[in-house]
Amino acid sequence: MDHLARLLCLSLLLWCLCPPDAAAGPWPREAGAGFTAQGVKPSWPLQAEGGGAEIYSSFYLEYGLRGGTTLGLDLGRGATGKGKVIAFLRRPVPVASDRWLAAVTIGAGRIDGAEVLRPGLSLGRGVQLPRRSEEPLTGWLSLDAFAEHYLRQGRTDLKIDVTLGVNHRSGRKYMLQLQAGRAAGARSFLRLAPSVAIPLRGGRHLEAGLSVGLAGEDRWGVTLGLWREF
Repeated sequence: MDHLARLLCLSLLLWCLCPPDAAAGPWPREAGAGFTAQGVKPSWPLQAEGGGAEIYSSFYLEYGLRGGTTLGLDLGRGATGKGKVIAFLRRPVPVASDRWLAAVTIGAGRIDGAEVLRPGLSLGRGVQLPRRSEEPLTGWLSLDAFAEHYLRQGRTDLKIDVTLGVNHRSGRKYMLQLQAGRAAGARSFLRLAPSVAIPLRGGRHLEAGLSVGLAGEDRWGVTLGLWREF
């Protein structure tokens, strides 16, 4: 059995050791239901002398299993900006709150060709935004934290995303996300990423957004993507 196979076995073992689901985790997929998101993200330096444009594509998949467990695949880039291929399992865990939901994730794969174990924790809750003349808008608040541990190199990169989302009556979803992280041996970064998802036919949404580095990153970018539920 090679090193990656042992890594996948360890991931499955850690996932099995998590407490049984006693509450629905942050928005698990129903059994047999799926979700995909494909996107392209070009970016440019904030300063003209900061270098040229960069562009990368991403693909994300979730598929619901029994008991609130979600199977997924994450292709794109990690906290270092290098290419990643991560398979993961997420399952809900109990929390002492009737408003917050929680889930743990265990993932394994490669980032820039190196074998990686990626544990994570997600918290989330529904929110209502008051309006003076109409019914409140519904939305959500979530926090997703991940550690990308490189097994052979013995280093760990960290990433945290905090998202506020609003569901509009038109079916559009407005999102404001703060992205923070730190690669081992590098400075921390903070990025602001607002976006909107516009409903299309057949359970699809067109996502369009921007991102700008606030600290530790002197770049801005554009996000264009397609979501699909099935």
